[in-house]
Amino acid sequence: MPQRVDPAWAKEVLDWWVEHADAALTNGRSSREFAFCRSGPSTDALLTRELQTRRVIKLVLGLDEVGTLVRPLNQHNFVELQTGLDLARRALGHLATAEETARHITGTSAPTMAADSLHPLIWAMIYVTHLVVVRGERVTARSRVGRQGPGVVR
Repeated sequence: MPQRVDPAWAKEVLDWWVEHADAALTNGRSSREFAFCRSGPSTDALLTRELQTRRVIKLVLGLDEVGTLVRPLNQHNFVELQTGLDLARRALGHLATAEETARHITGTSAPTMAADSLHPLIWAMIYVTHLVVVRGERVTARSRVGRQGPGVVR
């Protein structure tokens, strides 16, 4: 069974991440200038919740893997936060619009194919399945099943 996450709780986790990452990037300034900041108490708080936030983002967006949200840079104790911030905002957007999207998208996402291009062996298997399931006949390896063309089921 696939893992699911409570949307209300996921929103709280993501809102916290966005708020604290934005605060770390502004660092007391009136506006953000960079996608990175110096490590410190604000980024330490983000690191304590990074794994939880990554897992929420992974479940909300349906990704196979989510990279690190607080990425260390190799110069002067700086970390990059913009990538993680973008992912958190994208997940928040998905949560905000998922219900509306589900209401307007109907039908199946299963692939379709034209039945007339099926191999004769497949048609024979369909016919045998029909004999067993619908008609309740007993079919063995020695049974003689007539050769059927595409779409012909007796």
